Amino acid sequence: MVYLILRHKIDRSVSFLHETDCLLYYSKKRLVFLQRVLIHFAKSINVK
Repeated sequence: MVYLILRHKIDRSVSFLHETDCLLYYSKKRLVFLQRVLIHFAKSINVK
């Protein structure tokens, strides 16, 4: 019985870690994208 509860908790924590990992990965990609957009805008403003 205790083993089942422990296993359930471990499964939940693993899936939670996986979710946060995905979130971090996507937010990093989004940050890189935003940086590129900002750099692009900065260059176009500097040209004017």
